[in-house]
Amino acid sequence: MSQLANEIIIIGGSFNPVHLGHLKLLALACQQEKAAEILLLPAAVSPFKLNADFSFAAYRRCMLEAALNDVTDLTVPLACLTTAERRLIKKMKEEGKIKICDLDLQSLPPSYTINTLRKLQKQYPHAKLIMMGGSDLLPSLGEWHEPEKLAEIADFLLVTRPGYGQTDSAGGGEKKFNFKIKTLIADMPDVSSAVLRRQLENLPLLPPYNITALTPAVYNGITLQQQAAYRDLSNYLTPATIAYIAQQRLYQQPDWRLYLSDTEQKLFGEILLYLGQHLNWQRYTHCLNVMNMAAALTLALEKSGYDFKTAKSWKNLNLIALRQNLKNPFAAVNVNSSANIDVGAAKLSIFVRQALITGLFHDACKYEKLTDYPELAATLSKADLACTQMHHGPIAAYVFQQKFACRDELVLNALYYHTTLRPQATWLDKVVYIADKLEFGRRYSDVPLLRQSLNSGYDESIKKILRKCISINRNKKVFCHPLSQAALDDLQNNK
Repeated sequence: MSQLANEIIIIGGSFNPVHLGHLKLLALACQQEKAAEILLLPAAVSPFKLNADFSFAAYRRCMLEAALNDVTDLTVPLACLTTAERRLIKKMKEEGKIKICDLDLQSLPPSYTINTLRKLQKQYPHAKLIMMGGSDLLPSLGEWHEPEKLAEIADFLLVTRPGYGQTDSAGGGEKKFNFKIKTLIADMPDVSSAVLRRQLENLPLLPPYNITALTPAVYNGITLQQQAAYRDLSNYLTPATIAYIAQQRLYQQPDWRLYLSDTEQKLFGEILLYLGQHLNWQRYTHCLNVMNMAAALTLALEKSGYDFKTAKSWKNLNLIALRQNLKNPFAAVNVNSSANIDVGAAKLSIFVRQALITGLFHDACKYEKLTDYPELAATLSKADLACTQMHHGPIAAYVFQQKFACRDELVLNALYYHTTLRPQATWLDKVVYIADKLEFGRRYSDVPLLRQSLNSGYDESIKKILRKCISINRNKKVFCHPLSQAALDDLQNNK
């Protein structure tokens, strides 16, 4: 690192969602002549936003990556950024000088800036740390955790935003704690993540189960009204960000954490931390999507009069009611302030909570090795051992029992068999199996039709999925676990 370029510029925030204001900050950071590296630092849970609607870390991390890819693709039209600014960002990113820093996301919440800066100080012992943000941060700097230490470790580069202007006081903290602050005057877009979230929550609700996977250019299965609503946001969000939000149904699904007990919330947080430490961000988002769909499928069953304790109720299920409830399974859940989401009950049933936890943890051990669990391996059948692609199911059940003290056999079995299914599958086995194969992030061409088949009952959809999976494995000459064929035979014999 040269003496000239010795500054590490850190742009932190929730990025909930990431918008063109964040990207304009990045463009300004790239123009600082002493910038050696620029770190985009998504927060895990901001200490100032503990009660706010805070999207899961994996979604925000993937949104940030999508937005950054749009900025560096000069063929993608973007407001607010000039071609010269985008070329500079592209150049610095290709040189490895722009990075997404996951330090906060991989730490226990709440994420205090001072703790992250201490870690960065160790990584860059000879560099000068610069915290960059909007000038609206200034009044609150004195309230940050350990402000005196913060002032010692980092300088601040604050950019004026519309409606704020320049100010001389950091809530009295600038002089008291000796903050070193430089103000940069720039034409920043007048955009707020909080305002964007309200707009996104109130967009026309997307069809839950009959929509093809979205791309930045194609909005298959969405009405013209819905297309227009999303495209109206293009002055604030990049195309890939809009498509990601639409595909994942972000800001239009319940924050299930609001419905859990303190003990369940603690477990939920521990699972999220485990996912962050063991999975990549794409697999992490898959787990979140399976959680959401498993809960939605369970809600639809519940609202259609399904008796979770009676096996015969599958045959007696009111399909007309099920079809209606599948159109918007959250129509009975009251969550956040969204006009689209109304779950209703102040407390979720045990069945929905089981679906949430199982869906969230189902792929937690996707990349773990069976050789690390010899006591588990000793209990597996020859077919289990031969079917390597299903090992993470038994491992997940084992880990959830041993490390998370789960004693719920329904949950443990659903984790164990989520890749293969089994004969005489329970309702939770089926819900998690369907959600794993049909969650909103799945981009396979036949997924929309498979989702539509849910209208004929969950068993009909499962039969189609099993046939498809068995056929794919045979064509690829991959060992197919006999449990899958046995599960299919069982369903076909119980019409």
